[in-house]
Amino acid sequence: AGRLLVHGAFMTAITSLVLTVVLATRRWGWRPRLAVGGAGVLMALFVGCWLAVHALHLPDMTAVFYGHGASPPTPVLWMNLARGGGIVYIAVWGLIAYRHFLRSASRPYERGLARVAIVMYVLTGVPGLMTMLEALARHRGLDMALMQQVRITFTVLVLAGTAGVLVGQIWLWPLWRHRREVLLRYLAPEYNQLRNDLLNLSAEHAE
Repeated sequence: AGRLLVHGAFMTAITSLVLTVVLATRRWGWRPRLAVGGAGVLMALFVGCWLAVHALHLPDMTAVFYGHGASPPTPVLWMNLARGGGIVYIAVWGLIAYRHFLRSASRPYERGLARVAIVMYVLTGVPGLMTMLEALARHRGLDMALMQQVRITFTVLVLAGTAGVLVGQIWLWPLWRHRREVLLRYLAPEYNQLRNDLLNLSAEHAE
């Protein structure tokens, strides 16, 4: 269940970035449709494989999850391939979308943001490739415990970096750009009170 929730949230977040570009440019072309539609198909395939895995009742958990040697591909192998393939698929389309955004960017800030987004999409595709390689290697009976730890750590770092970029773009940069207006908004009551006090003081001195 955790695997399903994490992958669903991950795919939803990355697809939302593509839809953000669509809403910003007001262009629902064939590229965003193919990106979001293909991601939805791969997500449905992952859910189907996930349900098939939970329908298995074998005593050997290793055989349930991976299988070895010349055995036919197990549902968990297909589930991991669908998960990794979905991440790589949407990362590639996000990379293509932000390359177009980089070409049309007119300000240095927009170009810098597009370059950062391209780097984050490239890094996002790496855990997907590692997931597929790990699943294939485990199916062949190889020990991939070290690669699993590296993949999990790398995924956490990429997600933290992506979250930092989003927070900076949504909150910190607008706050920095409009810091004077925000400061005056918070100080306006104190300014009004000070002005009233000065007016009263001037009136007393005038009397």
